Amino acid sequence: MIISERPNSLITLVEDKGQKIAMKVISPSEWMTISLLEQSYKNVMDIQCPYMVKVLEVVKRYETITVKMEYLEGYTRMEYDDNEACETVLDICQHLADLGYVWLDASPINLLEKDGDIKMVDLDTIVKIEDLPKKLEEPNLLLTWYASRIIKLMSNGER
Repeated sequence: MIISERPNSLITLVEDKGQKIAMKVISPSEWMTISLLEQSYKNVMDIQCPYMVKVLEVVKRYETITVKMEYLEGYTRMEYDDNEACETVLDICQHLADLGYVWLDASPINLLEKDGDIKMVDLDTIVKIEDLPKKLEEPNLLLTWYASRIIKLMSNGER
């Protein structure tokens, strides 16, 4: 069953050893090479953050990356215009910053929610704070408003 389909990715629901798994197959794009995609998802596997969907396995095959993730049954996207969702994004960014990471694609549109439990999706733009200066030099880098805001707050020592 297809969960989500975008120009360079497809997420399907599969069953593996009796457990539901979300399987994301990603092709490279103009701003993310296959090697960077692979490394990005492997890097997030070790982050202990209650807001992140769990990445179980990352496999490079030919010109795609396959990411096995926990399936979030019953979760839906947060409302984008909701002020609470905006604050939630900033809180999650702060939590990640405390762990030494920045989420460059931070946005309510990349959050799923069920009964108050919130999970981040689209994890390939999480970078270590120490790697941030180099990442910010990339010509095709896109930052969400939230990411630029949290970076500014961090550089001013406010968060």
